[in-house]
Amino acid sequence: MTSPPDDQPHPEQEAWAPWLEPGERLLWVNEPDKRWMTRGDWMILALASPVLLMMAVLLAIPGLRSGDDAVWIVAGVVAAGGLAGWKLWERSVRRGTRYALTDRRALAATRWPDQRIRSIPLTEGSAPALDAGFGMVTFGDPPPRGRGSELRRWTWRKPWLIFDDLALPEARSVHALATAARKGLEASSATRNGSVPT
Repeated sequence: MTSPPDDQPHPEQEAWAPWLEPGERLLWVNEPDKRWMTRGDWMILALASPVLLMMAVLLAIPGLRSGDDAVWIVAGVVAAGGLAGWKLWERSVRRGTRYALTDRRALAATRWPDQRIRSIPLTEGSAPALDAGFGMVTFGDPPPRGRGSELRRWTWRKPWLIFDDLALPEARSVHALATAARKGLEASSATRNGSVPT
């Protein structure tokens, strides 16, 4: 969805009004990709396929297996059920998520599993970052990778916000909008403080 002209409000401005600050202007609203397999999922599948194929070949050779075949069959069914359940959960969460970008903040609203609205000021942390491979725009400062990072990554009170699973052209346009809005905020802040904007 494109942003409206400067002199007109966004079509969803009134719907988001209860969560917007006075004078805040909505620039962009959309939702994540709802397809069963997103671009990132295909990348992960491409990397995992050789390993899965090798495991299937090793399990098919009778001399390499030890123990009862039923154990391997049950393990395969449980693994397939776990993967399908994970994809169903992920897809249902994506279906209930909406992203919004204003001239001051990035917002994410979820309906399921519970209703929440998170926001982060565009000036907080480092500049918005685009991950073109996964159609992802990150606002704020995510934690560094390493021990314990996955636990920190999934906590709700975090100093960053991610617009995930966007179509690549849309992720690029959101990144450009967010970067321009951040520069505008920094310039107006510098003008108020009496310094020269860079």
